[in-house]
Amino acid sequence: MKTKLVLWGTDDKDEKVLMAIQLRAEDNQVDVWTFHGENATNDLHKQLLYEWREGKEMAFPESGYNHHESELSATGKLLPENIFPEKDELIERAKTEWHFVVLSSKLNEVYQIELNELRETIEGLESYSKEKWDELKVFWDKVREQMQENNLARDHANSLKRQVNSLFSYLKDLRSAREAEFQANSASSYDKFNKTLEEVNTRIKKGEMLHLVFEELKSIQREFRSMQLTREDRAKLWPKIDGAFKAVKERRFGPAAAGGGGGNSPIDRHQNRLNGLMEAISKMERSIKRDKEDLVAQERKKDSSSIGQLEAQLLDAKMNIIKSRVKSKEDKLKNMHKTREDVERRLAQAKQRTEARAAKAAEKAAATPPAEASPTVVPADVAKATEAVEEKAEEAKEAVADITEDAKTVEVPADVAKATEAVEEKAEEAKEAVANIAEDAKTVEVPADVAKATEAVEEETEETLTEVVNNEEEE
Repeated sequence: MKTKLVLWGTDDKDEKVLMAIQLRAEDNQVDVWTFHGENATNDLHKQLLYEWREGKEMAFPESGYNHHESELSATGKLLPENIFPEKDELIERAKTEWHFVVLSSKLNEVYQIELNELRETIEGLESYSKEKWDELKVFWDKVREQMQENNLARDHANSLKRQVNSLFSYLKDLRSAREAEFQANSASSYDKFNKTLEEVNTRIKKGEMLHLVFEELKSIQREFRSMQLTREDRAKLWPKIDGAFKAVKERRFGPAAAGGGGGNSPIDRHQNRLNGLMEAISKMERSIKRDKEDLVAQERKKDSSSIGQLEAQLLDAKMNIIKSRVKSKEDKLKNMHKTREDVERRLAQAKQRTEARAAKAAEKAAATPPAEASPTVVPADVAKATEAVEEKAEEAKEAVADITEDAKTVEVPADVAKATEAVEEKAEEAKEAVANIAEDAKTVEVPADVAKATEAVEEETEETLTEVVNNEEEE
């Protein structure tokens, strides 16, 4: 949108006048130069029209013209009182357009100030900042909205766009440098984790102090979750960590443990979630009760005639806060009860599915004729099988109790190395005893649910042994 206008007119003496009009948008001022009589030549008109109006360098005559300055307004006049243009519509249109230019200039000035502040902080960065990227994006979205609404002149919009693009490019360069550094650090961390896991897998294969290996794996897993890694490196490492966990569980508790049993069934998961939810509901109800009691106490205090007006106002404000808090907690409690109902429904469905599978398995077992007896005596009915497993479990528990009692009576030598050796010997004896009993128990065929019970006993036995060893080491 042009801010210069060249046109012909007349003065109050009806003499020809050449006018050059210019808007100074930043000042909201209009400059008018008028050339009268012989000074208003066609050559000057062409020079003003094709050079001055187009922004080219042009020297005004040293004399022979009048200069008039006025403020741009919607109702005021642009020209002096004694000057009349040939085309009034050109002046009116210029007033309308220039009013928009002034508003756009002011808006551009505000944006330039904000952009300069952003530029100072962004160009002062030593590394990429997501926060500054978001700030610049918010700024650009604001500018773009004004551009779409045509509230910014084209030259203002283009200038802002160039500057914003320059700052985005600068931030992209910083981000690329950071990503290169991040990938290098990720590769180094990957090599470190990979080497550690190889050492752990070697110890698992040898069966050395598996309970300590398991604790070390948990520590590795925690470190892995907090470590900065690329998505590719993380995807390659996680199966290795998971495989190490399964391998150590299989070495400690047998193949069934590696498949993710014990406490990980749908019933157990829903039950654990329900238990935690009921505890949270209980805490929330107690919290609401305390708030309501506090509210009653505040109301009693307000009813007392001994308090002043200011205290009464403070009590009102405090009671409003408590009421708001109670309402928020009651809404949360309502949602918690909805969740509880959903979990209870899921738990009931899981139990129904489990019972249906058990019934189907029992029907299948009843319809299948018993297989020929193997060298190991297999009980004919489930009751005898259960009794046999329980006997094996009792033997395991008694063995652990005996070894635990022996471990408590071991005199700890003065030397730390000898003490550690004594404890490890006791632990190995316990493991061998449990392994032998567990191996005997495996020769008895039992239903799936009884096998799980045996597995749970073995796991409890192993945990007891670990606790014994840890206690001895602490002593």
